[in-house]
Amino acid sequence: MRHAAYPYREIEESGYLYPIIELGICFHEPLFYDDLMLVYTRPAELERVKLRFDYVITHPETGGIICKGFTKHCALNSSGKPVAVDPKTIHLWKTFPV
Repeated sequence: MRHAAYPYREIEESGYLYPIIELGICFHEPLFYDDLMLVYTRPAELERVKLRFDYVITHPETGGIICKGFTKHCALNSSGKPVAVDPKTIHLWKTFPV
């Protein structure tokens, strides 16, 4: 979101929170202490109050896939009440390259 000119800090300042409500991961290769890694994130699913991001983590030197996973988030207002995903996030989601 930072690269799309909408950092998470700005999302929170506009009154929205997106806590993780579900997480999944599948490991393919080991990553060792102090190894560098590249994290690729893409929007995957958008619902009225929930959204999901998919991730692939690779080793920058070998290109090997370390793991694949996802996080699912619920949109909340600053009081912690579920609300619809904010309009700017929806717009960015729909324009994000696949």
